[in-house]
Amino acid sequence: MSTYRIQRGDTLWALAKRFGTTVSKLASTNHIENPNLIITGHTLEVPGGKTTSKKPPSSFQPDKPGKAPAQTEPKAPARPGKISAPKTGNVFLDKYGPAAIRSMQSTGVPASVTLAQAILESGWGRSGLTRKAFNFFGIKGTGPAGSLTVRTREVVNGRSIYINAAFKAYHNAAESFVDHGKMLRRMSRYAPCFRYRNDPAQFARELQKAGYATDPNYASALINIIKQYGLARFDR
Repeated sequence: MSTYRIQRGDTLWALAKRFGTTVSKLASTNHIENPNLIITGHTLEVPGGKTTSKKPPSSFQPDKPGKAPAQTEPKAPARPGKISAPKTGNVFLDKYGPAAIRSMQSTGVPASVTLAQAILESGWGRSGLTRKAFNFFGIKGTGPAGSLTVRTREVVNGRSIYINAAFKAYHNAAESFVDHGKMLRRMSRYAPCFRYRNDPAQFARELQKAGYATDPNYASALINIIKQYGLARFDR
């Protein structure tokens, strides 16, 4: 098995021909649901052939639930200033805690809420949307790396329905965390949230009132995660 870092202008069909394999094999090996969408900077696993780019090792294992699959992302640009974050022993929190604190410092969104949303929306980084598009927060639209269409659950009039929706794609996790904080600060409907920057539980309730998610239990889920994993320590 070899690896290849996707370059601008690549297509799955051209890569399959280049490496002497098929589109279906590349898609199944890399869990690609839409062969028309591959994201620049992501690493493909290629059955057979010579390795043409080095795959940086990166993986995490959450406290709960169970072991998460390995996650690979392009190196984020260097950022000024060092963020001091609590060390928890939970690799997900230790890895993304600094990004949540950085967002809090620049936008006012409590780091505890940011981390709880990232955990809930991405399933500890294991969701297809996060693995393929580095979207940790379920934000719809077109991002710096385009968009990814996935099947998602919505709650309408108390009923769960499934729709296909386009979600933002990012080049790395840092972009996702930055965009999340800026979106909440920029959109007027989330303005009431920022009256409770020192009260993450109420901030979460205001997020739900503003319509961040259609799940009626969304705020309760965030609050439970904050309490269970002691995320308030990141706000300090």
